[in-house]
Amino acid sequence: MVLPLDLTSGEESLRLAVEKAESFFDAAGVDYMIHNAAYERPKSTALDVTEETLKVSCLHKPRWTD
Repeated sequence: MVLPLDLTSGEESLRLAVEKAESFFDAAGVDYMIHNAAYERPKSTALDVTEETLKVSCLHKPRWTD
């Protein structure tokens, strides 16, 4: 299952994504969620990396869900 999620939008959006994932499995629940994030734009040099790319790829702390 793929659930779109913007990691820069805060913990509330993460909580909603978890609730949506749980709704697919009824009472079985969800044991693991794998968050695979990327933000890419065409660039010509390494110096063209945007702040948004750094936020998603490097600066975001892992968030653990209950």
